Amino acid sequence: MRKSVGFLIVLGPFIVLAVLYSLTTSPIDSGRPLDIPATGPLTIALAGDVLFTGPLGTMERDQAFIAARSAVGSADVALANLDMNLLGAEEALQADARPEPRWPYGSERDAVVLKRLGFDVVTLANDHAGDYGPDAVASTRRILDGIGFLHAGTGADLAAARASASVGRVAVLAVAASSFPDARATPTRGDIAGRAGVSPLRYSADITVDAATFQTLRDSAAALNAGPPAGERELTMFGTPIKKGDRTSVEFLVNEADEREMLEAIKTARASAEVVIVSLHAHEPSNASDEPAAFVVRFARAAIDAGATIVVGHGPHRVRGVEAYKSGVILYSLGNFLYRAERLDFRAANLFDAGADLYQAAIGALGGGPEARASVPDDPAWWESVLAVATVEAGKVTGIRLIPLDLGADKSLQTRGIPRMASADQSRRLFGRLTELSGVFGTRLRVEGGAAHLLVGGQAP
Repeated sequence: MRKSVGFLIVLGPFIVLAVLYSLTTSPIDSGRPLDIPATGPLTIALAGDVLFTGPLGTMERDQAFIAARSAVGSADVALANLDMNLLGAEEALQADARPEPRWPYGSERDAVVLKRLGFDVVTLANDHAGDYGPDAVASTRRILDGIGFLHAGTGADLAAARASASVGRVAVLAVAASSFPDARATPTRGDIAGRAGVSPLRYSADITVDAATFQTLRDSAAALNAGPPAGERELTMFGTPIKKGDRTSVEFLVNEADEREMLEAIKTARASAEVVIVSLHAHEPSNASDEPAAFVVRFARAAIDAGATIVVGHGPHRVRGVEAYKSGVILYSLGNFLYRAERLDFRAANLFDAGADLYQAAIGALGGGPEARASVPDDPAWWESVLAVATVEAGKVTGIRLIPLDLGADKSLQTRGIPRMASADQSRRLFGRLTELSGVFGTRLRVEGGAAHLLVGGQAP
């Protein structure tokens, strides 16, 4: 017995070290397990953009925040758009070696915070997916996989980025209209591996100008040697085709291959899933616009036609309208859900976040790029949002509840950007605007019990 006691005394320090080591290396508690009912109605919480680093601090005890968090956690499945990279230790060292200003990035601990808020799925197709390069794209997916987060929208090549993330009866796909060429995934061709990146929905500008403008551009192109000799009805200036017409207009034309691939991916997902959610990240035509670009509307409707149940939009950092389209629902933008400004250096904002007019950007006449703003936005629309909670049964949306959120436009930087249930006055203003924006699409909302409810065919679903 004494030998045993002595043996334990000798080993005591090593046992303590072993316990401490196991505590530091054991898997992180990442919140609730995802358990989707096999039959019956499903509730799906849909949130907008998420960007934050560090703990939420005392906000964890704020009752208005707890109420917003409960609305997420009470759904069968909850989804948000992760508007930042997640970096491991090695990738973070490389990121910090870059010159300032730099856009924020997160870590595994931040992903765990998001999981504990009740989210199960994050979409990654957005204009920040490639902030820190292909290694960061891979790091983000690796970290999410490690804590059991489903994700969609980026991949090792284009096919992987287009693929759906599926669990039970639900499949999620993600695509970004707002993206940069070097962040877009490319296809694998034979022995040539594709590039890791985002699932894109590219577009080009179809430009028509009036006769006087056409003549001015024709003279300028010749003087600057900016393109081949112009014809009577068309010219090319710095690689951009421009047509002569009765008036000046710019229309975005979706890349046919991207649209076809995404619609085929939706059809494939619907063949095996009861519910298909498509995440669409689109700032277009600009953050200042309450209405989405025409091509966004066309693609969202085509996605429903192809089998999507819900198209959930985000990107412009503001709420846009809701459309009940055929058997599906389109949420054109839910705004920001969690957007911490404390560590946000807005000098690093890209042209999408800085609010550039993307029609001008498309024709090479930016006039308001990232240099246009170096401070955190003070537009109240940036700091209000809605959480959509959809009820789906037999593959069809039977109800949508829009819960108003206040991200604290009047709060300090330390607490701004954290979602709270909006006050009665804030809700009234937000729902007034949302009702008007949704009315453009022939969709009616009924405001009741502190939330807005989607009306289909004149009746509450």
